[in-house]
Amino acid sequence: MKPRIKDRRKAKTLKSQLLELKVYQVLPPTRTKKKRRKKLLESRRVSVHSTGWEIFSVKEAVTAWIKNNESNLGLSISIRSLDDEPVPRGLARFARGNHSDRQPLLVLFVDDNRQSYGNFSSIKGGYQTFLQPNKSFSSTDIIRTKRGDVTGMLSHVTKNESCARHDLYIDFERIGWAAWIISPKGYNAFQCKGNCYFPLGQNQRPTNHATVQSIAHELGLTQSVKLPCCVPDRLVAISLLYFDEYGNVILKQYDDMVAAGCGCH
Repeated sequence: MKPRIKDRRKAKTLKSQLLELKVYQVLPPTRTKKKRRKKLLESRRVSVHSTGWEIFSVKEAVTAWIKNNESNLGLSISIRSLDDEPVPRGLARFARGNHSDRQPLLVLFVDDNRQSYGNFSSIKGGYQTFLQPNKSFSSTDIIRTKRGDVTGMLSHVTKNESCARHDLYIDFERIGWAAWIISPKGYNAFQCKGNCYFPLGQNQRPTNHATVQSIAHELGLTQSVKLPCCVPDRLVAISLLYFDEYGNVILKQYDDMVAAGCGCH
């Protein structure tokens, strides 16, 4: 859905700037009820000014259709304002037939017992096309980060904070990837922060090399000996639903996307 200029004016006339979308499964009539029935699958509130894809889970309906294909009478979508005001005509529209790239999609997750792993560099015309610097970051900020003192950047980490895993939510829209990634909208990648001071406990999951290095640093054998680094020591994959360069919808699992654990290395 993408409002035109005149539709934006219509949107301002509504008291509530939120619309409620409801997706129903159309059910066949019964002996007692001659008319077709509807079963609510999911509802969501969106801004009248929102654009782009909306993703709804219709697993319950598809499961019923697989068991009995004659029960597939389609889906029904309703749109209303939260104040029950009449929604201005044309404010919310569906893509027309000539907009093939904006037609509704039904994506099925099917297990064919094959593993599909990859990395972003394998996507031709994928993230490289949309990987542009976020406008909220200036070039001077990037230069300052590169040339700045690393210890100053980590000044918020005190000596008492040992190596541990912390939240790091990645919003694909903010980093410029929302144009090709359909789902998820973002995910928690986690990050490793903290110090690896001697003595290293087992909860810091140190390698033997890190243990020896922390001892050398503590004794000050040479000025060049640095502390071991707090880094991810176990990474797991996530699945991404995205468009390839031909406009096909692809579901693929990508390795090493989430830091599942942190340790001193």
